[in-house]
Amino acid sequence: GVVSSTEVFDCYFSKKIDRCYESINISGCSGVLWGYNSTGCVDSMYIDNCSGLTNCFGCVNLRNKSYCWNNIQLSSEEYNNRLQSIKGSFSSIEKEKGIFKKLCLENPTKENHNLKVVDCLGDYLTECKNTQQSFEVTNTEDSKWLFSTRDTKDSYGAIGYSINSERLLEVVSTGYTSKAIGCFACELSTDLEYCISCFPSNNNLLGCDSLKNSSYCILNKQYTKEEYEKLREHIINELTDLGVYGLMLPPELSPFGYNETIGQDNMPLTKEQALKLGFKWQDDIQKTIGKETLSVENIPDHIDDTTEDIINEILTCIDCQRNYKITEQELFFYKRMKIPIPRECFFCRHKNRIEKRGPYKFWDRKCAFCKKDIVTNYAPGRPEMVYCEECYKREVL
Repeated sequence: GVVSSTEVFDCYFSKKIDRCYESINISGCSGVLWGYNSTGCVDSMYIDNCSGLTNCFGCVNLRNKSYCWNNIQLSSEEYNNRLQSIKGSFSSIEKEKGIFKKLCLENPTKENHNLKVVDCLGDYLTECKNTQQSFEVTNTEDSKWLFSTRDTKDSYGAIGYSINSERLLEVVSTGYTSKAIGCFACELSTDLEYCISCFPSNNNLLGCDSLKNSSYCILNKQYTKEEYEKLREHIINELTDLGVYGLMLPPELSPFGYNETIGQDNMPLTKEQALKLGFKWQDDIQKTIGKETLSVENIPDHIDDTTEDIINEILTCIDCQRNYKITEQELFFYKRMKIPIPRECFFCRHKNRIEKRGPYKFWDRKCAFCKKDIVTNYAPGRPEMVYCEECYKREVL
């Protein structure tokens, strides 16, 4: 997610940023538009794998630079003249985006986006130790199969939150907790199994929903410590015999179809694949089409020519034809930051960010420089010039 940030629109996995737009994995940045995998940058657009930039456009793998355009140093006057000639114009920005994409392919990229890790396999890991098959994780150790968690120890299969927690197994959105199995949205508790929305100050619960300050309960019924331990042992033995103890609650209990969840974002399935695995599928996804009041062709090219009336219009996504609207807050931000009106709906913009972030699976590949074996989420057929970490540091930094 995006944490400790202000005035941010359409960003993914970033922290301590402000006035940023359409960016992925940036931190400590201000006024960055279309920024990727960068830190400490200010008032820059279309940057990737950069650090310490100020007033730069279309740059890749640069450090501590100002007034660079497509990796070429300019004077401040020349830079500002170029920027003013295109900023705010949809057609001009789209043209520059194509140039930027080409520049990204011409420059090396690192095998992963990890920082300060030891004995880890994953992507977007920061300050982790012995963390395997995990993504978007910070300050974690001795864990595996984590996604979007931080400050976690000795855990397997956790999604979201998990702050200051340990010994989690197959949980979602559970934090400040020790020893939890198959739980969802639990907090400030210990020794929970298959519980939902139990917080705070619980311990020794099994199959409970929305309890707080409780102990030794099964299915929300109070037991003595001795009764609880005896009945729990019986239940656990049955679940173990069925081969399901230690797994998350079965998918048939989910109120959502697979294609309505972040599972579809990160591990997309067809309807047939999802149903075969036991998931539900939602055929009637909300989508309004054909109600537009303003065609794409009639959206002003430049944000300065866009009036406040556009918040009353219904637009059409150029990719999926879904109708969408621009909110008053969005328009204020676009005008302030000189960003042209987006031609894609929120859903397609989100999908594009996920694609730009990269898939959460791994392939064996050769370093493009030294040819040693690496494990990366850049598939072998992709066009990026992927370097191992050692070569990237030596040749780029």
